[in-house]
Amino acid sequence: MMPLNQQIDSNTFEELKKDKEILEKQRLAILNILEDTQEGQKELKERYRDLNIIKTLIYELSSSLDIAKIIEKVIRAMRQILPEETNYFYCITPIDSASSQFCACFIYAQIEIGDAYFNPIKKSIKSCLEQLSGSILQREAIINQMRETIKFEVLGGYYSKQAFLKPFSLESVPIIIGNELLGIINISSIKPNYFTQVHRDIFTTIVGVMAETLSRLKILSKTEHSRTKMLVESLSDGVIMFDINKKVLLTNSAVQKMTGLPRDGFYLSEFQKLFPEQEIEKKISKTLQTGEKIYSEEIKIVNFIYELFVLPIYDPEKKIIGGAIILHDITRIKEIDKMKTEFISIASHQLRTPLSAVNWYTEMLLTGDAGELNEQQKEFLNQIYKGNQRMVALVNALLNVSRLEMGTFVINPEPTNIIDLARSVINELRPQIIQKKLEFIEQYNEKIPKINIDPKLIRIVFQNLLSNAVKYTPENGTITLKILLSNDNNQVLISVSDTGYGIPKNQQYKMFTKFFRADNVQEKDTDGTGLGLYITKSIIEHSDGKIWFESEENKGTTFYVSLPLIGMKKKEGTKRIE
Repeated sequence: MMPLNQQIDSNTFEELKKDKEILEKQRLAILNILEDTQEGQKELKERYRDLNIIKTLIYELSSSLDIAKIIEKVIRAMRQILPEETNYFYCITPIDSASSQFCACFIYAQIEIGDAYFNPIKKSIKSCLEQLSGSILQREAIINQMRETIKFEVLGGYYSKQAFLKPFSLESVPIIIGNELLGIINISSIKPNYFTQVHRDIFTTIVGVMAETLSRLKILSKTEHSRTKMLVESLSDGVIMFDINKKVLLTNSAVQKMTGLPRDGFYLSEFQKLFPEQEIEKKISKTLQTGEKIYSEEIKIVNFIYELFVLPIYDPEKKIIGGAIILHDITRIKEIDKMKTEFISIASHQLRTPLSAVNWYTEMLLTGDAGELNEQQKEFLNQIYKGNQRMVALVNALLNVSRLEMGTFVINPEPTNIIDLARSVINELRPQIIQKKLEFIEQYNEKIPKINIDPKLIRIVFQNLLSNAVKYTPENGTITLKILLSNDNNQVLISVSDTGYGIPKNQQYKMFTKFFRADNVQEKDTDGTGLGLYITKSIIEHSDGKIWFESEENKGTTFYVSLPLIGMKKKEGTKRIE
């Protein structure tokens, strides 16, 4: 029989062993609890981070009005939350119309992708759309488009037809508000089983946030579109608005009345046919590419005359997104202008006879044909003679203007040495040049051949440009006349530069208008009709040439004229420009 003390020791050992096992289990349980707690805390921190990212996204999207910016912010938020090797595909339907065509359709990828990657995405989206309720708008149209016409813009990675990678994890979620499908978003990865339920929940949440933003933007866009439509409809001018692809978006009833074209199915190509010589489509392309505002002074549709403007339309980022054509009816203005021109022509003709008589009798008196005069009488007659000469010059200018505007003037071209023509005008002005001690510089290309021009008309051009330069250049100034050939030898280039008073910048746009005389010139010289440059411009344009200028106040002015080397076209008429 074992002693009692040995039995106790054996029992104690067994108990201690059991206690140790219990303690070990408790330790492991506590470690598991701690590990679960740590995992829970980590997951809680991640969810807290995700909620903060979504909160920030909601705040940022609340002030976004641009689809591209919205998508950019959504992509950034998803990339912060979803696993690293996730690729994103977006299809967004138009915000401002009921079209089933997508206005944004692209994939953000971090790998090389091609059709092998796209095709499973299309199937996933098609499957997602087919599960939607039949009342969802545009479902069938979008499914058809997915099958046939959908194209992707690849961001991040790059596209290659040879790319063989395929997605093995795919999730598609539609963007829906009420009964309207605004688009669809797909996430994918080349790894299988890549997305957890948590990822799916977050993905769905962000899509919901995006849906609310797009819905708000759609409401704002519809409201703005309605306002624009009402405003455009109320205008008496014809308005045609088009997008960057030259698709007509909006017309008003005034355009229909002016053109006779239907508002439904209005195409720019049909509009162009009304006046093909204007090359409207080229002007539209130029405006969309450069942002240049284009103005056509006079176009005729049936019996009406219009001004035509082509203007660019910008988004808030100053990016050109389309354009507008404005038609302004100037028929009545032209009729009044014609009546005014006819009146001026008749009045000027009637004035010429008495003015000629005054001129003739004054000359007789001054030369002593009617007897001797004292000095005071001669002074009085000289003032009458000078005043009469100014009136004769004004009447002649008005007659020239009326002939140009009525188209009754004659163009009679003949082979002319344009340099000799210019020199003859300079010789006429030589006394004034010497009197004011002006330096006159001449630069000619003597190889310029004789040009078939009307010498009387081009003489008027030289007289106006050179006499203005002499008149408005202070003593000891410089005038430079150049007559050269263009680089392509197709144009004669004439320039008249002076170091005179210059034209104030805020008045330069009036330079070639009737009766314009700059304020700084009127202060120094009260003479002048303000018709010389208007007549000059009209003659140049009837010669198929161009005239323009550069000027800086108190530094001088340079006028440029280009005339085609082939010369002027003959024109029949009843009157000559004098």
